[in-house]
Amino acid sequence: DKNFRGTKVQKIEITDGKTLEVDAQLAAGNYFWRLVVEDKPLTESSQFRVVAASALKPVSPSAGEKLLSYNEAPPVQFRWLQQDENALTNGVEHDLQIAKDVEFKSIVGEQAISAVSGLATVKGLPGTDLYWRIRSRYSDIEIMSAVEKFTIGQAARPVLALIQPE
Repeated sequence: DKNFRGTKVQKIEITDGKTLEVDAQLAAGNYFWRLVVEDKPLTESSQFRVVAASALKPVSPSAGEKLLSYNEAPPVQFRWLQQDENALTNGVEHDLQIAKDVEFKSIVGEQAISAVSGLATVKGLPGTDLYWRIRSRYSDIEIMSAVEKFTIGQAARPVLALIQPE
């Protein structure tokens, strides 16, 4: 609690008088801090929040799905879900990345996306095996989603045929 009456009060001594880095793993939640000298508070309590960073979950295309086209590559719709309903969204940037290799050394497409929209369409991808993932960038860390493979292939004949009356 902000009055420091809780059972989880931890005192850390500042030795150089200037800075302090706390090397502790804190669970997600709200925390309070203040400066104290000889058991007398020097400042009002301040609050900070620890949140859990999580990757978005790719949904489609997935599992080696094959997308066929006759003349030119079709627009591909990518879909994803948020892993955690309570995940941090403010200040987080997400990028859809598409590559020719599973290590993402040969990226053929990249675009900023919205985590909540759950959908992006990309045009002009090459006809080959491709891999996609979502990179989430928090202020000081990056988290990559699982990688999904799909293929854009050439159809032997048109996928859709329009029938006109004679």
